[in-house]
Amino acid sequence: MTNIAITGATGLVGRHLIFEIIQQNLHQLENIRLFILGRNNEKHSLEQRFTDIIASEGFSYWNLDPTEYDKIFCFLENQVKYIHTHLEAHIPIVDPSELAQIKETPIDYFFHLAALPDLRNTPATEQRVMQANFLGTKRLLELLAKCQIKEFDYIGTAFVCGKTSGKILPTYLNPTQDFNNPYEKSKLLAELAVKEFSQKHNIRCRYFRPGIVCGRLLHKPLGHAHKFDVFYEIFAFLYMEKLRILKSTDRFFETPVNLNLRLVFDPESSANIVPVDYLVKVLYQVCVQNPPDDHFHLVHEKNTNFQVFLDATLEVMNISGVQQVHEIPKDVSPIERLYHSRVGAIFNPYLNSKPKIFDTSNLQIVLQKGNLKCPPLSAENIKILMRYATQKKFGMDTHKILRRVKK
Repeated sequence: MTNIAITGATGLVGRHLIFEIIQQNLHQLENIRLFILGRNNEKHSLEQRFTDIIASEGFSYWNLDPTEYDKIFCFLENQVKYIHTHLEAHIPIVDPSELAQIKETPIDYFFHLAALPDLRNTPATEQRVMQANFLGTKRLLELLAKCQIKEFDYIGTAFVCGKTSGKILPTYLNPTQDFNNPYEKSKLLAELAVKEFSQKHNIRCRYFRPGIVCGRLLHKPLGHAHKFDVFYEIFAFLYMEKLRILKSTDRFFETPVNLNLRLVFDPESSANIVPVDYLVKVLYQVCVQNPPDDHFHLVHEKNTNFQVFLDATLEVMNISGVQQVHEIPKDVSPIERLYHSRVGAIFNPYLNSKPKIFDTSNLQIVLQKGNLKCPPLSAENIKILMRYATQKKFGMDTHKILRRVKK
């Protein structure tokens, strides 16, 4: 029996990691026991949330014949255990009645993915991300010190490198460097806390650093993601502004719109964007193949030029009039003022920095053995990602937006 525990199971990477674990063990699911650590939300219990995720997204990932559905339902009923946890301070971290389940079970792999990916650079945001990402991780580690953990797998971010550019090794850590925002620093401090935990309790820890995560490009529906945050927010702004002009979602793709918007970015700027389904395959293969290293970049082999990404997105959305400039113009229009105060303030540091080249040399054997190759972020694949996000309205309540526009 392989026992796997996971925090952040309802997040984009977390749910896809579970999809991948199930796929790789479809013919031996009776030998997998899964512990989901999380909490209820305002509307649904943790159990209901996870069941809904499986029903709405899991079956498309596995592409199963309906005759095989019963094995999934049987797995959910018999092999999945729910541990209600709260990483926030001033609340008991685990429901006492459920604590014994995880304390008494040897956990082969404990994946910690729960995090708050907020890139805003404000005092309020700093307090929130430090509480969730750093202090929350420390609280979890205090609990796990009392458990039987064979391997702790910490999923951080490639951007713990802060403002450092050039070639970045997967072991690079510099607490005194400059950061673009509190989120980056909170994840670095959390990683340091994991290192201290590993040394103190002699527990094997692996450190995984994902790049910028986008939707699926290996499993249908291509482009799928359940939420569109972080870098998607740039393009969600374009979608929203076109919607304000059209005052309707009807014939959105067919109707051309000129936004007359100047964005500040370096034409040579690039970002490492990695499809979520490829990412979790690499993550899982590292665990099962068990290479000697403990630090890995979960990234694309090549960075994607932002201008290429923007051009493909504008073509999908049928938008013109978006231009590149090197600095915020003095004669900004209302739409430009809105963009630069809300979106540009977050992403301009990334769009105007020198490239970060994340080293993946220690993954090459894993990729070869797992027969894994990352889909290219070509213009066509970018269009797939952005068409899906646009069709899903970037997860926004468009009725609410249109009501405001029409007032």
